[in-house]
Amino acid sequence: MKNPSPSTTAHSSSTHATALPWAHWSPQRLGFALALLAALGFSFKAIFVKLAYAVPQAQAVDSVTLLALRMLFSLPAFLWVGWKAGRGLAPLSPRAREGATVSMPLTWAQVRRGLDPKTYTIRTAPALLRKSKAWADYDRAARSLKAAMAKLKM
Repeated sequence: MKNPSPSTTAHSSSTHATALPWAHWSPQRLGFALALLAALGFSFKAIFVKLAYAVPQAQAVDSVTLLALRMLFSLPAFLWVGWKAGRGLAPLSPRAREGATVSMPLTWAQVRRGLDPKTYTIRTAPALLRKSKAWADYDRAARSLKAAMAKLKM
């Protein structure tokens, strides 16, 4: 049996060193950890602002500077949320996964244990949409905009 080359060994060990510690967590555990982190961060933000006003300083702290700092510190979180929300995850759009799965409108009767998302692909979606009743009442609340446009003189 042949021994692995030193470069292969070094590469494989560096791959394990860069793995995220929470990569193996369940979605529930990760969700709980993120909710706890958000609650702590939200709580400590107010404490830091109160401390900034309470601690005597050589130069007074103004509220505009504190507000700017709070916005600056929260910017990475907002950028992350925006990035996650804008990754092309619109309904019926193909996902960058094997099989090109798509999100599909389902009725509650179709949602059951063992539902396989791989069933809904760009090849199967058109036929499934033709026989689907998930959007049967979608436009039930539709109203004409003519009266609103007349009030706005459009």
